[in-house]
Amino acid sequence: MSKSSPPSFPQSPSQTLWWLFLTRGSIALGGSVLVLLVGGMWWVRGFIHRDLVPLAQKELTSTLNRPVQLGAVKEFSLTGVQFAASGIPPTPTDSDRIAVQAVDVSFNPWDLVVNRQIKLDVTLINPDIYIEQDNQQRWITTTIAPPGEPGIIKTDLSKISIRNGRLVLVPNQRLEKPGSETSSSVPVTFATLYGRVQLLDNNQKFKFDLTGKNQSGGDISIGGDVETKPTPVGNINVKTKDLYIADISRLIPAEVKVKAGKINSDLKLQLTPEDPVLLYGNASLEGVNWQLGKIPQPFNNTQGNIKFQGSAIEIDNLVGDYGKIPLVAKGSIDQKRGFNLSAVVNAVSSSQALETLKIKLPVPVAGVLKADLKFLGDISQPVLSGQVSNLKNAQIDRLEFEKVSGKFELTTRTPQIAFKEILVVSSLGGELTGSGKINLGQIPEVSMNLSAKNLDGDALSQVYSQWNNADFQ
Repeated sequence: MSKSSPPSFPQSPSQTLWWLFLTRGSIALGGSVLVLLVGGMWWVRGFIHRDLVPLAQKELTSTLNRPVQLGAVKEFSLTGVQFAASGIPPTPTDSDRIAVQAVDVSFNPWDLVVNRQIKLDVTLINPDIYIEQDNQQRWITTTIAPPGEPGIIKTDLSKISIRNGRLVLVPNQRLEKPGSETSSSVPVTFATLYGRVQLLDNNQKFKFDLTGKNQSGGDISIGGDVETKPTPVGNINVKTKDLYIADISRLIPAEVKVKAGKINSDLKLQLTPEDPVLLYGNASLEGVNWQLGKIPQPFNNTQGNIKFQGSAIEIDNLVGDYGKIPLVAKGSIDQKRGFNLSAVVNAVSSSQALETLKIKLPVPVAGVLKADLKFLGDISQPVLSGQVSNLKNAQIDRLEFEKVSGKFELTTRTPQIAFKEILVVSSLGGELTGSGKINLGQIPEVSMNLSAKNLDGDALSQVYSQWNNADFQ
């Protein structure tokens, strides 16, 4: 078995000198580096414990342009610190506020030691956020300030994250309470919020993603990037699942007011300086009740798919009820061009149609009708027109008619229904033709111009004679 040779050492005096120099120099250098590292870490520890609270509070206050109150230090390490209950209180001019159970602030200690710079990643734990819309329909008036002049230590707010947050949005809309003359602003609440906002380009650009649940029902996720100067520009992606759409509609100024229903959607909002918000994507409606501008009656129980293409909404076989009139609609609604919709009413009773249109006739009417409708015109003043005919014999007063048809036009600018090409064919022979109008209001005014042709006077008088005899008996 071979024996290992003993370690060799420098033999000559010059080699010995160099070996001692290098060995002791390495030890000295390593010791110096170790001392510097230990000293740097000790300084970082003291900085976190002593100086980080006022520095972080100052940076957040400066960046958010709002007073920020950080709580006492609960925990700290070389990579971050956790503050106790903190918040952003309301001001005399801004009622928005945030209360946070705890705040985590993390950073890279190497940047602090080497570059004397801190990029703060702030996490809000269980935040409770309250935001009111102001009279100018603005949700947030706080402007994010660009980074200020660096001091001895340069600090930047890099990212804000939310962990299990709650958000209360109060729209600047007052809803009337049923059975009461008073109205109030109804808040919209989201819970279980998780997400983050990353600040870029001197705080003039934001990348964000956020998920949460609507308290009234459904899930929502939002993400995108937005540049704020000189006007907001960017893209925002929105996805919803079984989301209660009435809450969302109250947050967006629009001619459409939604009262019930759910929406599943995959949408993209495009913010441009020249145009209003452009919307792209698809949505599926389920049991949606909505009211459009000055249209007298709401649309109820709407079901189907819609497609958003910029400033236009495309509809294909959307099923719903206008008042008590069931219909199937298709066409488009464009913010600039207005309405271009058509609808089919397969069957509706005359009583339901008259009730929906708020028409009171001087004589009773019974029957089942079908109609082809068109909804055209400006967003604020659309016109409803169509052609109506009966599916089976109809009865007007005490007379039965084989055919009842005509065209009508209902304008929202002047509450009036105009009729033309009226054709009424009696079961007893003969017909009526003509036109007319009904002025809608508390006391409707009916005006008809009818011409009779080949009516059997004897048969008509006999019908009324039989009715009169029956009433007399």
